[in-house]
Amino acid sequence: MVANPKQQQMTLEEFERFAVLPENRHRRFELIDGEVVELVSNEIPAHITSLLTILVGSFIVQHQLGYTTSSESGFRIGNNDYMPDFAFISKQRREKPAGETWITVVPDLVIEVKSPTDSLVGLISKAADYLEAGVRTVWVVLPEKRRVDVYTQEDMLQYGVEGLIIGGDVLPGFTLKVAEIFAHLS
Repeated sequence: MVANPKQQQMTLEEFERFAVLPENRHRRFELIDGEVVELVSNEIPAHITSLLTILVGSFIVQHQLGYTTSSESGFRIGNNDYMPDFAFISKQRREKPAGETWITVVPDLVIEVKSPTDSLVGLISKAADYLEAGVRTVWVVLPEKRRVDVYTQEDMLQYGVEGLIIGGDVLPGFTLKVAEIFAHLS
């Protein structure tokens, strides 16, 4: 969910000050390779993100696996600050939220839902950054293709609407029919 209204090169420290300015209070930004990127969305990616938060988040809570964050939370990944649409942090990585402005623990699972302003190349690059930092699984949801690309340290799998995503070691026992993600879209 990215739009880029202006090109600026910033350090992490400059970005932290910029992001909390009063005029930016109701806006969301990431810092990617020194560039400030404003995040925007629309109804379809927002709906999918909400649905996945319910479906995946409920499983995590029910099985007491750890905790989740939404796109309101940012993660410091290398020299970048990212705000994934959904992230899961297992109890093994951190028992409970610590209240950091930019979370420094690496999540186990990240979900990014492509908005009309995102580029697929940018999302693939972001997935690579997440994996390099130690994220175990990254889902890139592509609404216009009705597909979910699942990246792990070992592989990348594409699941169409007939597919079944399996939680593997990150979410043991979890399954999700891809068709459920896109069921409410025309």
